[in-house]
Amino acid sequence: MQVDGAPHHVWEPGVHDAERIARASALLVVRRATWIVTTVLCLALGAALIALGDGATPYIVILVLPLLLPALTYVVTRRSLRRSFASGAPWTSTFGPATMTIVSPAGISTLNYSDMTDVRARGPFVTITMRTAGRVSTFSELVPPGAVEFLRGRIGGRA
Repeated sequence: MQVDGAPHHVWEPGVHDAERIARASALLVVRRATWIVTTVLCLALGAALIALGDGATPYIVILVLPLLLPALTYVVTRRSLRRSFASGAPWTSTFGPATMTIVSPAGISTLNYSDMTDVRARGPFVTITMRTAGRVSTFSELVPPGAVEFLRGRIGGRA
């Protein structure tokens, strides 16, 4: 479908979409350089504390927490998405002359092209960096590659 010459996308989440997206979220955490460096440092410090041996157990437990972050990300994301996907309601994205609109069961979000500074597709997500609101992430089903290029052409109100 086309609206003002721009793409329009409709997506109905499937049965396994919550698990797929939660798994991708956990993998994105694992691939972040910050997480990798923190985990390596915590493991090295944990090994040093074990070698010292005298009452270091509480510290070792705290140092293991970064290892749990991907699992926690998976569980929390899956749980949240299962709730929001349970209704079976479609999600839509519309690209107008000055704004992008995303309609979900939770409500409507409108993003002005003039406020956008960057658009990145990564895994099952598209992240839009805004001047005033930080980053906004949505599902790649709503912003497929052609729509990402469309948005990049409109960044900062261009086009």
